[in-house]
Amino acid sequence: MENHPEIVYLPWDRPMLTTTVDWLLTEQSNGIPELSECLLLLPTRQAGRRLREALTWACKEHGGIFPPRTATPFQLLQSASPHIASEVACIGYWVQVLEENILKKCPALFPRLPEQGNFIWRRKMAECLHSLRGTLLEGGWDCAQVAASKHCQEEPLRWQHLADLEAVYRKRLAKVGLQDLHDAKRKMAETPDVCGVKRVVLLGVTDSTPVIQQALSKLVEQEVQVQIVIFGPDSGEALFDEWGRPIPGKWESRRLPLDNGQLIPAQDEKAQAAEVVTRVKPYRKNVHARVAIGVADRAVLPHLERLLADAKIEAFSPEGKPLMRTPLVIFLKALQGLLQNDSFAQAAAFLRLPDAWDWAANEIENFQSTQLLAGLDELRKEHLPAT
Repeated sequence: MENHPEIVYLPWDRPMLTTTVDWLLTEQSNGIPELSECLLLLPTRQAGRRLREALTWACKEHGGIFPPRTATPFQLLQSASPHIASEVACIGYWVQVLEENILKKCPALFPRLPEQGNFIWRRKMAECLHSLRGTLLEGGWDCAQVAASKHCQEEPLRWQHLADLEAVYRKRLAKVGLQDLHDAKRKMAETPDVCGVKRVVLLGVTDSTPVIQQALSKLVEQEVQVQIVIFGPDSGEALFDEWGRPIPGKWESRRLPLDNGQLIPAQDEKAQAAEVVTRVKPYRKNVHARVAIGVADRAVLPHLERLLADAKIEAFSPEGKPLMRTPLVIFLKALQGLLQNDSFAQAAAFLRLPDAWDWAANEIENFQSTQLLAGLDELRKEHLPAT
């Protein structure tokens, strides 16, 4: 029988940070609050930093606090063993596995092989296979388990080939005394070690995965106090399951407490972002203390980030951003492309970047980006330049 943690249900009529701090300090007696034997699992590291900061301020009058440890749920599966391969090492060994002789034995996976010695293809494929096994890990699976299960009734041969490659990959790691990163996490889920922690709290995580649930159940077996804290409306406990996850059917039939006057129509994603920024601007210096923006459609994010930056409003996204999508890297790649190829198209792509405008504004007096863009369009239309 599965061991379920204790569910703690808190109202969402106040900021969750404030409610959480009050709840954590409720059972603390007089003196300096003692939470050093408590591990809080939160959605992001930034959430952990903000919670520790809020606890410190709340305990200022007590003379301080013995703070809790904070981590993300998957950090619960990390091991300090030196025999666990890093992510870079895992991908490197996958690259070695994907040699031509092995690939020819997997026609269901690779019906058309790349040119001999194509390292770039092998590198990208290695990253895909490592990522696939990471996705399977969330459910507590590996390729071999999927291939042996009823879930691969479609394309069973492809999954069998994946399982075969996985076996070869593990043997390569074992020869040098290493263990795969995902395999190590799966093993940690069976025997989690929280290093003396007596209380583990899953806080504000509404999408816990099976492998995290397995780890929490094992901690309950070890007689560690495990709590799942969820936030919701009054008397809304029935809207969540035994792991604190929203039950879709019950939320779909729940009426939102909104009226038409609170809904603002917008034509597209850019217009949505503009409406948000218009309503954020009046808060001025208090914007970071008073405003949080929730985005349901990822297509809005690029427009929102750009318009907030134009309005000189710093925004933090807990999702983070890949380095290759940052403005600096995009600018440098466009500049590199221009140095390698002096075509008009490459020059126009570089000069249309906002960071290129910032550079030009420092070099040219009274520079106007609109005039530059109009000139580029006129050149292309009237002269069709090649370089």
